[in-house]
Amino acid sequence: MTLLWFLIFSNLIGGVIAAWAFIVKKQPNVGTLSSLVLSVKLPAGILILLISIINIFNFGSPHYPKLTLITGLLLGIVLSVDLIKYIISDKKTQDTIINIAHKIQITLGMIAIVIGLLWLVNLVFQGIFRIL
Repeated sequence: MTLLWFLIFSNLIGGVIAAWAFIVKKQPNVGTLSSLVLSVKLPAGILILLISIINIFNFGSPHYPKLTLITGLLLGIVLSVDLIKYIISDKKTQDTIINIAHKIQITLGMIAIVIGLLWLVNLVFQGIFRIL
């Protein structure tokens, strides 16, 4: 269950980081945090990818949030796309991959936030109904 919480919160935090450009566009007063958010983009991406990979081993559970796991994997890859420079040496291929990642980043971030919030609400309600 703890791994599930890590996955949910990594989707929420990673979603905010991925959708940061959209958030700043809608709320310009948070633009002062941009340097902080962009400085944690790569480490957050790597951490989200690792959390998602670890959670793959719980994938067979019937009530496991498979969509959250898939979103976490994609989000981890998109946020850590700068590592592609160390993996692929062809500059044209690097640029193609980075452009694709940048095109889907905001949309994927928004999806991750929604999925994370839905699972968070779901787990909170399950906890409340267990108490009652």
